[in-house]
This record gives sequence, C-alpha cells and structure tokens, in this order.
Amino acid sequence: PPPLMYTAIVWTFLFSILVIYAAFIGYWLMAAGLFPQMVAHSREMYGRRPIIATLVGVLSAGLIGVIAGVISSNPHPVAKTTGAGLYFAMVVFGLLGLSGLAQRIGMGLKSARDENEPWRATLRGGAVLGLTFMLPFIGTFLILPWAILSGFGVFVMTAFRRKRPIEVPATLPLPQSAPIAVSEVPPPIPATQSTMA
Repeated sequence: PPPLMYTAIVWTFLFSILVIYAAFIGYWLMAAGLFPQMVAHSREMYGRRPIIATLVGVLSAGLIGVIAGVISSNPHPVAKTTGAGLYFAMVVFGLLGLSGLAQRIGMGLKSARDENEPWRATLRGGAVLGLTFMLPFIGTFLILPWAILSGFGVFVMTAFRRKRPIEVPATLPLPQSAPIAVSEVPPPIPATQSTMA
C-alpha cells in the first residue's frame, strides 16, 4: 500500500483514541453533575474497599455476561439486541462507578479553583486516569479492564447500599450544670413600736 494509506490509518487510529478519551471524561463529568451523591459514595468505596469492589464487579459482570451470552445465542434479532444491550449497559454503569475514582484522583491533585469550581477535580482526575489507559499492553489490557470491572462493582455496591438513618434517642440527656446557689432568706425584721409623745 502507498505511504498515504499508512498515514490515514495512523491518523484514524489516533483520532479514535482521542474520541474515546474525551468520551470517558465526558461520562465522568456527567455523573458528577447529575448524580453527585452517587459519585461521592463511589469515591468513598474506592478509598475503603477497592478490592471488594473489584471482586463484586468481576462476579456481577461474569453473571450478567453469561446471561447476555445465552440470550444472544438466540437467532432472533430482539434477543441479540437485548444481549448486546446488557454488555453495553455493563460498560456504561462501569464508567459511572469509575467516576468516583476519577474524582478521588482529582481531589488528590488540589487546585485553588476547586472551591468555586468543584467539577474541576473530576476533570483533572479523569484526564490523569484516562492517560493511564493509553499505555500499551499494561494500560490497555490490565488497567482499563480492571477500571471498568471495579467501576461496575462500585456501581452495584452503591446502588444496593443500605441507607442508615441517624438514630436519635427518645429523650436527650440534659447537660449537667453546676448547682445554682440559693441565697438564704434573710430573717424577718421585727416591727418597731413607735411612741407617741
């Protein structure tokens, strides 16, 4: 093939990577803007239980993958579309859960503008996280699959978490204060008898 064809292939490959990179950051910013509580819980999950989140993601994705494979084996177009939709949903939910990791990375890279523009933490962390996926072999075949699976696990754990209400006791104990000193009642003043001159 002519050299121009090789150049076109290289530019197409590079443009595709940039589009995917921008789409990932867009998903994370969208999640931070629409579901801030979910992203906050996802960020805490990555800080406290990243290994458990990864295991939950692997088991959940494996189960849904088997179900999607069985459905896709049916030659009916609706069945094949449903199976492909399950695979696509796992990736989307994995990216939504992964927004917590992007925000966590961005909060570690603090900036003076974060107080007025908190979305910059997700943008900054997402840019750094996305760059790790571009490393050949390690980033593409190790970090990216782990990120999607752990993000899906975090999403599952966040979606089915138990909301613990704050327990308020029925009667609140009164604060102990120093006893108030009561002054003694003064003795009665005897009545004075006036003499009439």
